[in-house]
Amino acid sequence: MTEQEMPDVSQLEPAVNPVPPPPPPVDYIPTVPPAPPPIAVPFTSVDPAMCPPDLARKWNWGAFLLTPFWLGAMRLWNYFIGFIVIMVGLTILGVLVHTLDHLTNIASFVFGIVIARQGNRLAWQSRNWRDEAEFRAVQRTWGIWGGILTGVALLLVVLVVLVVVLISQQSVPGE
Repeated sequence: MTEQEMPDVSQLEPAVNPVPPPPPPVDYIPTVPPAPPPIAVPFTSVDPAMCPPDLARKWNWGAFLLTPFWLGAMRLWNYFIGFIVIMVGLTILGVLVHTLDHLTNIASFVFGIVIARQGNRLAWQSRNWRDEAEFRAVQRTWGIWGGILTGVALLLVVLVVLVVVLISQQSVPGE
């Protein structure tokens, strides 16, 4: 192509406009309303180091009747692991030395008494309780379930003993 055949660049319109046109003027720009304040949930965590004296002196039935389960639920892991180690160790000892068969039961009973005496203080320090009422409600529930399960276990023992006695009376020869 020669110069004569080339079109004048100034007269050609570009195919793509590199600069977009400015936006049209806007009279009203909507504003976002402010967010509502967060709902305040009253949480008054009690001081775990300051167990109320009347609670610290009370017997904890849940800790006594359901010792290993209660220890785990209250996140008292050192006591829980100690309980398991003592029970397993005494069970093994009872198997090896047959005169110590009931040592595990006695140790479990004594461990339950010790934990029940200190249970409220230990549980108070182990978790963040909202208030004393929540703490009392949870410990009361543990006590009720401990009583129910102990009652059911004793009822089953009585039924088994009755069945064994009835079967033994029927199988006596010569009557």
